[in-house]
Amino acid sequence: MKLISIIIPCYNNADTIDISLDSLINQTYKNLEIIVVDDNSTDDLYSTIKQYIKKDSRIKYIKNTDIDPYRINRIGTNINAGYSARNFGIQHATGDIITFQDADDASLLDRIEVQYNLMKKYNAKHVLVGWQSFKQNLVGTKLDSIPKESDILSGRELENFLQENPPVPRFLRDPNSKRLVNSIPFVQLVKRLARKLFFHEIKSLPGCNGIPMITRAVIEKIQFRPLWERTHPSRRGRGADTDFNYQVLEIFRSTVVVNLPLYLWKHD
Repeated sequence: MKLISIIIPCYNNADTIDISLDSLINQTYKNLEIIVVDDNSTDDLYSTIKQYIKKDSRIKYIKNTDIDPYRINRIGTNINAGYSARNFGIQHATGDIITFQDADDASLLDRIEVQYNLMKKYNAKHVLVGWQSFKQNLVGTKLDSIPKESDILSGRELENFLQENPPVPRFLRDPNSKRLVNSIPFVQLVKRLARKLFFHEIKSLPGCNGIPMITRAVIEKIQFRPLWERTHPSRRGRGADTDFNYQVLEIFRSTVVVNLPLYLWKHD
């Protein structure tokens, strides 16, 4: 059983980190390294983490030293959603395989085991699983469902998606325009109009907002990008996951998407 590193970016999550950590330390897959990345929090996060570290040696706490000057826009909205904290956690991960979890979300207790087994079965470098809305009564439960072939997308199906939906052209990404981050709603409008005028409407990558599990070979080539460099930017920075997963699919051609709701997401 390979060591799997789970990276949890935290920004003022002292009130929710306990649910996230409990769902991981009780996973059916035990060979884990759980890395809590404090993304410059101002609350009492460390006091909570310290109590968990005493109980479980698999948990590590690190403080992100990479300051993102564009994290908060001019109206006070967090628009970059911890992409730098994830990259910082990746740098400190020692596992052969890496996955992620947000500090206010949870995983079903067999999430890691299911993803790992599918990675082995399909010899994949990148496995995405689905999510469902966070409900307290689901915390501490397992899915206990064996994936069917109809639940899985891989190989030719994903290749066809790439051919039909190429990345957003570079001139629409504003790669050198960091100052435009504060004007994301306007930029998005321009991009949508340009796509409709000059290109077909781009579909969402299947499973693109699912939680990824990746091999170390992936992180040697791909990391999470800042908002202005992403293929699929979005107003609040949620596009970090979509952009990352799209990059992995495009470069490695070794992705498996599993339509099983193993992740509990507290979305807005």
